[in-house]
Amino acid sequence: MRRRKFITLIGGAVASWPLAARAQEAGRTYRLGMLFPAPREEETAIAALSDELRRRGFIEDQNLAIEYRAWAPHLDLISDYMTELLKSHPDVIAAGGPQAVRAAQQATKTIPILAITDDMGNTELSIHRIAKGEEIPAAIEAARSLGDTAINVLASPMLYSNRQIIFQQVAALHLPAIYQFAEMAEEGGLLAYGPRFSQIIRDIYVRQLVQLFRGAKVTDIPVEQPTKFELVINLRTAKTLGLNITESFLQRADKVIE
Repeated sequence: MRRRKFITLIGGAVASWPLAARAQEAGRTYRLGMLFPAPREEETAIAALSDELRRRGFIEDQNLAIEYRAWAPHLDLISDYMTELLKSHPDVIAAGGPQAVRAAQQATKTIPILAITDDMGNTELSIHRIAKGEEIPAAIEAARSLGDTAINVLASPMLYSNRQIIFQQVAALHLPAIYQFAEMAEEGGLLAYGPRFSQIIRDIYVRQLVQLFRGAKVTDIPVEQPTKFELVINLRTAKTLGLNITESFLQRADKVIE
């Protein structure tokens, strides 16, 4: 396995934990309503969120209560899920994806909303849109039938939560695909170039969430974008697809899965 060397601030982070723990209000339970695409047990980034909150002194079933709803399996029920979350009287609503953000904005004007979503940007590529997970295989098949020879899977929450379907379909059609989160290449995708989703949660999302718990105004918290990007190559998947990855390209990778 090839890796570039990274400098981490583990010592400094651990040293700051006791101060963070003491900063919580004694006897208070902080309430978080989460509206994210996939079920909680399938969202690896949620485990990262829980770990980082715990490190900062917000511990579930002690001084933290999390009410979670997954919207991607039933997009038509997203407003109902949001209504259910409001019944738990959350201090902050964590919304994952533009659909969840809009649902939260429509449901409340008083509760802080902490949004995490992607920017699709501009392109001249052949675009195949989907509205639900069941449409993904047909969209990939349509791209293949039009002569497309590779797929760029954008960082849509719908696509991320249905990534296993994508992995299976592109493998069946022998289509190379690149993804925007590093974890997706580790889980079976061919290539990924972009931020690590779990790191976004740890480095940015939890910090902003803690600020809101402690009374910061939404207007005082800036929109942030990730600054750390990784190139991850899965050689096992490349072999399955019959692709030969040049050594020069492998040397550019931050991580190669062999």
